[in-house]
Amino acid sequence: MADQPLLVFIIYAREDEPFRAELKAQLLPMERAGVLRVWTDRELLAGEHWEPAIKKQLNRADLILLLVSSDYFQSEYIHEVEIREALQRHERGEARVIPVIVRPCDWEADPVISSLQVLPTDGVPVNDTRHWHTRETAWVDVVRGARRALQQLREERAAAEAERRRHEADATRAQEDAVRRAEAAETARRQAAQAEARERARLDAEAARRQAEENARREEAAAWPQALAAGTPDAFQAYLSAYPNGAYAREARRQIKHGHRAGVEPAFPLRKVVLAAGVGLALLIAAIAYWKDPAQPAGAGAKETAAPEAVTRCAGCPEMVPVQGGRFTMGCKDANRDGECYDWEKPPHEVTVGDFYIGKYEVTQAEWRRVMGSDPAELYNKGCDQCPVERVSWNDIQEFIKKLNAQTGKKYRLPTEAEWEYAARGGNQSKGYLYSGSNTVGEVAWYDGNAKTGNTSGAEKTTRPVGTKKANELGIHDMSGNVWEWVEDDWHSSFAGAPADDRAWVDEGSYRVYRGGSWYFDARYCRAACRNGIAPDGRALDIGFRLALSPQ
Repeated sequence: MADQPLLVFIIYAREDEPFRAELKAQLLPMERAGVLRVWTDRELLAGEHWEPAIKKQLNRADLILLLVSSDYFQSEYIHEVEIREALQRHERGEARVIPVIVRPCDWEADPVISSLQVLPTDGVPVNDTRHWHTRETAWVDVVRGARRALQQLREERAAAEAERRRHEADATRAQEDAVRRAEAAETARRQAAQAEARERARLDAEAARRQAEENARREEAAAWPQALAAGTPDAFQAYLSAYPNGAYAREARRQIKHGHRAGVEPAFPLRKVVLAAGVGLALLIAAIAYWKDPAQPAGAGAKETAAPEAVTRCAGCPEMVPVQGGRFTMGCKDANRDGECYDWEKPPHEVTVGDFYIGKYEVTQAEWRRVMGSDPAELYNKGCDQCPVERVSWNDIQEFIKKLNAQTGKKYRLPTEAEWEYAARGGNQSKGYLYSGSNTVGEVAWYDGNAKTGNTSGAEKTTRPVGTKKANELGIHDMSGNVWEWVEDDWHSSFAGAPADDRAWVDEGSYRVYRGGSWYFDARYCRAACRNGIAPDGRALDIGFRLALSPQ
């Protein structure tokens, strides 16, 4: 769009009317070119109120030309109304005021006129023919000055408009950015709320699942002693109907098949008869030795064993603790020593254990990964390298041991159940604690009562880094709590007929034993006497293992 013509307003005294007419004539070329439009009081229409019309045009004018003469200074209306309004608009930058000296006068004495740039050049009056050859020459100088002023005014207004538009665009962009940020924040808030809701739902579902598993375990743990107490095929069948895949289902089927009470063998096989005879002979030899040397401690073996030397450290080898052999009462003896006893922890029996080594700690996630090359597929507490590995089956561990032995040249294995309980009770340094290393479970175990809060090694209520609880008498950690630990032996519903030495009790059983309690269960399962069993291919979020090693 072409620029609109600027409005030129001429203020003059009546006596200077000829000068007004001459100036308008000189501005006519620019007016015809559409550069400007001139307004004077001569433009008033017949019958129009002159004062409001003058003020209206004065307030719209872009360039205000003052024709200055002695008569100009004599006009009260000019000074009281027109000049005052013109100067206010000039100071606000809304218009440009230029005095034009048309006749000689002392204009420099006027503070307003003297503060402005005047025309013609140097303030020489238009009618000064001594300076100007003709009045037309003076007017040409005035018109050119006015044209320069108009051009500067256009440029200033264009720059101001561009700046205004830039500010407006910046403001629009800022507003749009603010809206986008607000929308993004709202979207993020909604997504976070949805994610939080999903996580809460997942945690609630997981908690419900775990609670259901715990309830089922507790119910089954309560149902099995009842079946054992009744000891009838109907009682065992009732257990099987409720728990067809339960931990004791195999034993219940065996009891139904033979029609015997739990914990009573149908007959002593030949192997057990020979074993019993051997035990009797060993006791006789021990009695003779005691008679010959009464200073020997009661219950000691026929010969003393020296403590095994420390295992030579090697790259990739787990840290092992030497355990000097000895004799101890295995199983649940009485409430004073072992707390609440279950039938499958009985009868208590004397066992002789040889020297061996056992892991100072449960095997960790980092150790498993170093040997196997990856985490277990179903690992529960991922990302805690020093936490015990879990959700590994007895069968998985056999593959781990095979690879570890190939890497180290040693013969690591799982401890037998007798070795495990002997080490958990403190070996020949035992102080008879209820748990492994203390009568206060929280000192030595991560269990259901303290694994719920404050965990920085994974989700709350899960495994913790090994070795963070007090060690037992032999310097072994976490034999109570953290994770259950697989041992070598088959599961048997009682210790009736168990070996009297530290051999693994392995026969036709389809279940394997694990010991020690875990973070998932309460304190009673952390007792040194506590035992449990499941199928060797079973995996759980609270079952791991530690290694053993026979002296070379």
